Amino acid sequence: NALNAGLSCDAGDIAISAGATAIQDDDHLVGMEPFKGSYNITFHDEGANGKFKANIICADSAKPFR
Repeated sequence: NALNAGLSCDAGDIAISAGATAIQDDDHLVGMEPFKGSYNITFHDEGANGKFKANIICADSAKPFR
């Protein structure tokens, strides 16, 4: 099964980096690529429900800053 982390920045902010890892040995990070001002992070789950970590770093470009 492929899973998408579904992370995004606030409206008007810019995604500048992302990271991810699969916690369990039988699961895998498939890909991570910029997508519509965010990042598309995809994992492959091999068996029982897997555990994953994902993050995204955003530049706050809104005025005034939030």
